[in-house]
Amino acid sequence: MLRLLHTSDWHLGRTLFGRRRFDEYAAWLDWLLDTISGRRIDVLVVSGDIFDSATPGARSQELYYDFLSRLGATGCRHAVIVGGNHDSPAFLDAPGRLLRHLCIHVVGSRPENPRDMLVELGAPGGEPELLVAAIPYLRERDLRRAAEGGDAAALTTAELSGMKQLYAELGRLAESRRRALAMPELPVVFTGHLFAAGGRTLPEDGVRELYLGTLPQAGVDLFPEVADYVALGHLHLPQLVAGCEWVRYSGSPLAAGFSDAGVKRSVVEVTWDRGTRRIAAIPVPAWRRMISLRASETALEETLIQLVAAGEPVWVEVEVPAETASMTGVLTMIDRCTAGTPVEVLGCRRTLPAGEMTDGGELIEDGAQLAELTPEQVFECCLEHYRVPGEARDGLRGTYCEVLRNVLEMDEAAGGEELERRMP
Repeated sequence: MLRLLHTSDWHLGRTLFGRRRFDEYAAWLDWLLDTISGRRIDVLVVSGDIFDSATPGARSQELYYDFLSRLGATGCRHAVIVGGNHDSPAFLDAPGRLLRHLCIHVVGSRPENPRDMLVELGAPGGEPELLVAAIPYLRERDLRRAAEGGDAAALTTAELSGMKQLYAELGRLAESRRRALAMPELPVVFTGHLFAAGGRTLPEDGVRELYLGTLPQAGVDLFPEVADYVALGHLHLPQLVAGCEWVRYSGSPLAAGFSDAGVKRSVVEVTWDRGTRRIAAIPVPAWRRMISLRASETALEETLIQLVAAGEPVWVEVEVPAETASMTGVLTMIDRCTAGTPVEVLGCRRTLPAGEMTDGGELIEDGAQLAELTPEQVFECCLEHYRVPGEARDGLRGTYCEVLRNVLEMDEAAGGEELERRMP
């Protein structure tokens, strides 16, 4: 019997309203190690976005390497880790030779030779037990070489074509290796850090809608028939692709914000036993309660008093109606109710008509901060403010998406932690 566990999108180092979340990440990794040990997992697959930044801080690196150093003690024989769009390919690849001695295989970037992405894993007796096509996030430079100078549509088509060619080639290599081993039933797993057609996201779940709009949307036909399971990363909601049980996003283990705080998190276990494959989602617990409150000032005060009385640590996001007279009064009330308690209000805003701005381009909302807005929201507000005709907006959005995507893929040269923190 062979047991594999699939997870992705850890985003170690991500903050929320400036709050560091290392305690949650440490709890997650402890839980993951316990789960691997308790379920006797043989192979761990991590499908990208280990870090939230291409230049992770010391604490994020400590969590990562501490996890890897403890993995062997769980009984897990192998780990396969691929890079995501947040990760620095060079940073992940740097300790690759050392980690291979621990049976940890890392593919941070696309190698020149596709054969280097086909990882053969052995059973305790030495015989092959699994082939993994370890394909990381594929950047523009990996896919667009044949279409430089074309328009956005042509470039996207070229990217998708390049992606299909690569997956097909890895499929042929896997089939050839099975024939060479005379093991036609040898399980094959493919990874991917990409946007699958029909993939679901939530507002503010950490995945940028406009950014996704510039990515080639891969259909389930991208994945070769030889694949027994496809372990995907990039989208943060656990989900199947096109209803296929064997093509899945495991989703991220922690909520990126308040809008996805209620999502049920999971990792995926795949088991092969005498030619039978079983796939099951394993629930991941939440280590911090997060709630959004949308209410009048009076109702909000009553709810905060109840939360404080319960004595449970909780992070709160607050939104009050547009007609609220004074945000200063609301903030004073919040401080009076929660000061010195485990209830923390991280964000407070007033509902406004979409795109309402002053002539200076600042939000009318009292106390509003630019850091509270996503680049997409600012761009949409600008379209409203300058009264851009509807027929012109799609073209402008497309151009903006292209620029945004290029900026977000600059890796280490992109400007470090602060820029990367805003990536999907």
